[in-house]
Amino acid sequence: MSSLTLLFAACNNNAETSVSSEKKDTISTTMNEKETREVRNRKVVLALVEGFNAQDIQRAFKDYSNDAVDYLDGSGAPLKGRDTVVKSYVEFFNAFTHIKGENVHIAADGDWVMSWVTWSGTWSKALGKQKATGKSFKVQDVDVFKFDENGKIVEHHSIQPFSTIAHQVGIKM
Repeated sequence: MSSLTLLFAACNNNAETSVSSEKKDTISTTMNEKETREVRNRKVVLALVEGFNAQDIQRAFKDYSNDAVDYLDGSGAPLKGRDTVVKSYVEFFNAFTHIKGENVHIAADGDWVMSWVTWSGTWSKALGKQKATGKSFKVQDVDVFKFDENGKIVEHHSIQPFSTIAHQVGIKM
């Protein structure tokens, strides 16, 4: 009888260990998938910064979803759709030269990625009806991106308002 009790106890311990091990494997797999997704998403944001530095608009926005929404700093209407976002940034790149992102820091939490970058550039060409002043700007900005499951950017939020740049270069708002 005592042999049977020991055998039964041993079987129960193995079952608990097996379930516990399966649970750990599932948690580990989930964590590995999240880390892999975060690494991929961080690389996408770094490529966007590198695209800006190269003033290559197509490279900068190659990983934007077609239905992406750019909320900018939240002070105006959001830009809806990749084409609309790209058009807006083309206007910016046409007016501002020597765009450069430095001191790049990128952090990720699942499908959310934050970049903290020091941006600089020079207002070299007319913007709308305003003539360029040739003045430069330098701002620190935090951008927040949301990704879909395919690694495409579906949302962008900027912390620094454009008025900070406008003030430095002499744009009349």
